[in-house]
Amino acid sequence: MSRNSFVQRLIPQWVLDGAAYQVADASGMVKLDAMENPYVWPTELRQSLAARLAETQLNRYPDPQAAALRQPLRDWMRIPESLEVLFGNGSDEIIALVISALIGSGRAVCAPDPSFVMFSVLARHYQVPFCPLPLDMAHDIDVLAWQQALNSVDAGVVFVPQPNNPTGNLFSKDRLKAVVEGTDALVVIDEAYTAFTDADYLHWAADFPNVVVMRTLSKVGLAGSRFGLLIGDPQWIDQFDKLRLPYNINVLSQTAVQFALEHADVLERQSAAIREERLA
Repeated sequence: MSRNSFVQRLIPQWVLDGAAYQVADASGMVKLDAMENPYVWPTELRQSLAARLAETQLNRYPDPQAAALRQPLRDWMRIPESLEVLFGNGSDEIIALVISALIGSGRAVCAPDPSFVMFSVLARHYQVPFCPLPLDMAHDIDVLAWQQALNSVDAGVVFVPQPNNPTGNLFSKDRLKAVVEGTDALVVIDEAYTAFTDADYLHWAADFPNVVVMRTLSKVGLAGSRFGLLIGDPQWIDQFDKLRLPYNINVLSQTAVQFALEHADVLERQSAAIREERLA
């Protein structure tokens, strides 16, 4: 039997018909599509970080809970003590963990259309139904259309970027609240771009039983560290932690994030500069 025959027998058709996620080569270009922080750290900080990284024990597995990061992140993000935190290898892993909880349930993943492509990509990977949710002419939530869609597909998870990517706007708080209160699905508010807006929905994770909040350090200057987090009631976080692979945050990322949090004022100044340039 040929190797191709073995592949055909093992790999399901939907994988055979698909394609790997592609990241276009941006060599020689001004890369804007990933929306990375364009600023590097001051030289003295980079030298200090290099010295810190040189002391990491690459021969040892990293702390599986990344315990050294928890309190500094809580302090910086002002995370209420009633909420728990789960760390992921970027937001992508967090999204994957949440979606994987729906495997075999028959319930669907929903997200605005247009929105972050990984919501639909990862739903397809896990063979979980995906339902796009329409926006109105102002790129805001169409409450009636969303409620009808959520009911018709038996939604299990609704991802809501706040602000949305790629439209760039914040959804109406009243409309989002109506969606949250009108569904039994888990609503994941994705605050990847929270540093570039005055909006903050972190308290909703405490106020509503079906809300968790997802954040990342990618957009404030640590895209290379691949560090994301899910914030929510311990009852939610405990379940998703069961699906997390051990040692998912490597020792170099843990060290870099801890160092960055010690110098969070640099990240804040850079984010403020980006906001000022956006308005210029």
